Amino acid sequence: MTLYSDHSIQTDMSAKKLILSLLSVTDSERQSAANLVAAGALFDIESTAMRMAITRLTKDGTLEAIDRGIYAIGPAGRAMQLQVTGWKSASEKVRPWSGDWLVVHTSHLGRTDKTRLRARERALRLSGFAETESALWVRPNNLAASLAATRVSLVDLGLGEEATFMVVTELAVAEGEDWRGLWSAGEIAASYSAAIQTMAQSSQKVARMSDAEAAKETLLVGQSVIRLINFDPLLPTELIDRSDFQQVVDDMKAYNALGIECWKRYYASLS
Repeated sequence: MTLYSDHSIQTDMSAKKLILSLLSVTDSERQSAANLVAAGALFDIESTAMRMAITRLTKDGTLEAIDRGIYAIGPAGRAMQLQVTGWKSASEKVRPWSGDWLVVHTSHLGRTDKTRLRARERALRLSGFAETESALWVRPNNLAASLAATRVSLVDLGLGEEATFMVVTELAVAEGEDWRGLWSAGEIAASYSAAIQTMAQSSQKVARMSDAEAAKETLLVGQSVIRLINFDPLLPTELIDRSDFQQVVDDMKAYNALGIECWKRYYASLS
């Protein structure tokens, strides 16, 4: 199963995940502790668990207190927040592909430290890389950012300073190994269609929901679609039909505005 084959909406929500979603997915740069606790109630997360998560995230620098009881993303969380909130300009991150490949060598970094390994692989997948049979991470070299800028971004996301980057312009690999086939064009295209349909159906449902139900619904759906956009490998048109991708982004902009309004109404209903 590839990253793109499961279109279901993830309904499991931890206190940490919810807090970071509210500060990233809903475009709210700051949140009060009271609002975060109220949001937790929608997902059956106890207030003590929410407050404990706020304390831990503040302690490790992922959050910072910018006023009494008011929190924003802190220094340790800004690289990931920039990645998450960059979905609106996803199509601007690519350029025409000349057929060369961007390659990252990581096998010398080891696999015994599972925490670092997970962070490394997440950073690579967030930037559209796939792992080859020869343990290299590769992607078409069609990113608009320079090689140096791409390296800095990946390191900030957790790749590790010791990773080696290179551009391969001529390729000879073992028989049967096809880098172009590392991504399933059919599954990716299906994920676009599923996201478009999910947002359309959800928008209709929200109109008949209570403020609380609508807030929860839009966060879950919005989070899943933004994840889809952010994990999209941004492949060139030579490898995939991208005609529906921009529609996903455009529909998500409208859906995001709907979600923000739903959350405003929910918070207002509490006062």
